[in-house]
Amino acid sequence: MKKTTKIKILAATLALGLTTGLAAAAEGNAPTSTGKKMGGMSGTSVSTPISGGGIVPKGKLLTVFNSSYRNKYNVIDGGESDARTLVNEIYLLKIRYSPLDRLELILVPGYINNNLNMYNQLGENEVYGWNDFNLGATYMFLSERFGDPVSMAFSLGLNLPTGQSGDSHPPGFGAWGWNTKIGLTKIFQPKHRIDWDLGFAQPFEEGNQDVERGYTVNSNISYHYVINDNFDIGLEAMYSTTDAGERNGKDMNNGTSELYAGPAMNFVLPKLNMWMGIGAYFPVYRDADSPTAFEDYRIDFKLGKMWSF
Repeated sequence: MKKTTKIKILAATLALGLTTGLAAAAEGNAPTSTGKKMGGMSGTSVSTPISGGGIVPKGKLLTVFNSSYRNKYNVIDGGESDARTLVNEIYLLKIRYSPLDRLELILVPGYINNNLNMYNQLGENEVYGWNDFNLGATYMFLSERFGDPVSMAFSLGLNLPTGQSGDSHPPGFGAWGWNTKIGLTKIFQPKHRIDWDLGFAQPFEEGNQDVERGYTVNSNISYHYVINDNFDIGLEAMYSTTDAGERNGKDMNNGTSELYAGPAMNFVLPKLNMWMGIGAYFPVYRDADSPTAFEDYRIDFKLGKMWSF
């Protein structure tokens, strides 16, 4: 599919999501729920993206440590001799603060560790270092806290060129870029929570190894059922498609698409304003322009705390 066609599809989807959210708000305020309300940290997604349309309450600081373990041993569109397999570990620290009722500021430092296996003349190699950080802001234009039927938010961010450089490090990192997202959250009191988002990211320039990565479209959805104040379970899915990158202006034929889904759970400690989550995600769909190593599964872990000052 051509780049222009994909961008038109993305723009139409974003417009449809925004229109749907505004139409829902126009129907009137949500009825006041009775009984106990869901806690702020119950039902949140465990996977590495910041999902949904909610933000941190005004004056609160949220810190979240997120990690993801991915064993990329399964080569799509080829055999093991056609692509290098590896174990990929991702570590993120999400720092989120809201100075206003509807505005949240975000900083996400990232660290990666890749254990690469033997490939052609290349021996085993461990590559680790900082990833490209994300700095951004989210504006929540609909909020269930303020009486709207759903929470919806729009995010705009800047990818900072903090990634490592060198032949062993991932190509294309260490480059300026931008990203945007629209998200939605709906809580059906007091037990059910749904989070969804649709995002787009695009580098501005060439990065490591003279590579300019292609744009990425991603979408995440999660449903969680709150069993009690301390425990919830859910299902989550993450889809992403990345267009082929360019090296010195030439197409690298390395575009990919993937969909992973699986169960997740959270253990909440309300008195400490903390929670822990774990999720296991498995491939539903994978496609690549050329032989590419994909993971057989992902294991994500989350540890979060809300701070009040």
